[in-house]
Amino acid sequence: MNSLRISPRQFWLSDRMLAALLAMLVLLVFVMPLLPLDEVGRIVIDLFFSLLLLSGVATLSRSRLGLWTGSAAAAAALIVRLLDRLVPGVRLSEWDAGLTLVAEAALASVLLVQVFRERGPVTLYRVGGAVVVYLLLGQVWVNSYWLVELLHPGSFRFVTPPADPTDVLGRLVYFSFSTLSTVGYGDVTALRPIARSLANLEALTGQLFPAILIARLVAMEIDSRRSRRAKEGGHP
Repeated sequence: MNSLRISPRQFWLSDRMLAALLAMLVLLVFVMPLLPLDEVGRIVIDLFFSLLLLSGVATLSRSRLGLWTGSAAAAAALIVRLLDRLVPGVRLSEWDAGLTLVAEAALASVLLVQVFRERGPVTLYRVGGAVVVYLLLGQVWVNSYWLVELLHPGSFRFVTPPADPTDVLGRLVYFSFSTLSTVGYGDVTALRPIARSLANLEALTGQLFPAILIARLVAMEIDSRRSRRAKEGGHP
């Protein structure tokens, strides 16, 4: 029976968990804007994603600083989101955006380190983890833009006026991933200097991350093959 037990760390390092997190990110970024979900449905999905952030940061963090910082931010984001969505008269959107931003950045950081620190072959886990990090980066900028817009309304210009705050957030998701992929259709424009700086930084990240990722994966695969050949008695 002991052989069937899986530790939380092993569970998070499994391909299944990464596939689940990837599916959740795809749902949040690409599917939710297409679905006519009511407020309850959106709350359920948001809370489930917050729990994923909390469990991921708590499990994968190698240092105590990363563990406590990431876990505290994820737990606080979950509590703030519950209060903001469920308690009438309470408005904590700025705190929600800021804490979720920190939690997503922490999970992306520890996952990226976990994927590329250890030597070995390029597995589905490594590739899936890199894709998850890429989508998490887009989400980090979504919450950065959302926080800027909440603190300084009018930081972004939309071709058509948004219907409500949920519509604004949805358009910022679209703007973030358009910027990350350096597409930039121009129907959402950053106006304030801080918004423009964030957009420039995201576009630069969108250019550099895939290039560095591919180079790192190729180097790891070459090193893994050389190690296997050396162990088999061949020439490195």
